Amino acid sequence: MGPEEPEAALVAGWRGDVKGWFGDLRLLFEQWGATMSVPRADSLQGVAGSVLANTMRLTAGTFGALLEALAVLVI
Repeated sequence: MGPEEPEAALVAGWRGDVKGWFGDLRLLFEQWGATMSVPRADSLQGVAGSVLANTMRLTAGTFGALLEALAVLVI
């Protein structure tokens, strides 16, 4: 048993917990008509790029919705 194995088991446990709390996020997004397409990444840099791009899309969409709601309330 190597020193990395307990950490890998811990991360796998967290992943299972999060999936239990939120269910399958793909089903949640599809319910609202959104898609969750993530390109296959072979390296950590590719995965980090995909996560960053999706986070920026979510942030921009949330900010846009809040700005629109504010505009409706003001006007």
